[in-house]
Amino acid sequence: MKNLFLYKYNVLLTYTPRKETNLEKYEKWLIDVDNPFFNSINEVSHYSNWKVLNRLDNFDFEYFDFLTFNTLSDFNITWHSEKVKKFTSEWRRLWGQAPKSKNLHLNARVFLLENLSDKPLEFQNFVGLNFIKKALKLNNYNFRLVRSIRDEADFECVKIEFTYDRSQISSEIIGKLIVGPS
Repeated sequence: MKNLFLYKYNVLLTYTPRKETNLEKYEKWLIDVDNPFFNSINEVSHYSNWKVLNRLDNFDFEYFDFLTFNTLSDFNITWHSEKVKKFTSEWRRLWGQAPKSKNLHLNARVFLLENLSDKPLEFQNFVGLNFIKKALKLNNYNFRLVRSIRDEADFECVKIEFTYDRSQISSEIIGKLIVGPS
């Protein structure tokens, strides 16, 4: 059975843990703690963690996450819940580049995207991301920016493409799945 990625809203989180982080330990924490936490929330449809393998020079993050919802209400309930606020505060303390800063975007940039397509994507172990600054034709991209949650967005749309073979992707960013929903 295929694992399909067809969700109305996708929160894209992009970040790099602070320099002294043991990345092997961090990725284990994603698998053992972070991913199970978010995937246990009823309103969350899908949560997955990714490591950047290749990127163009104008991108400076090493990891990204997809946090998906079927409705804006589900997003709002989750994003504004006390348990998520407490969990993300602990993430900043453990891994964030500026854990005590009020400028939360220094730890992670966060963007709410809306799916423009009715065509499901087949979820695979590799993903390509292309950020489009000014979209002339929305039908060429499958997600549009609804709003920037943390930091200013320098794009209007994102094209997300999954594949089982890394060599099949020609994208600005190529990511490898660390862990997804079980």
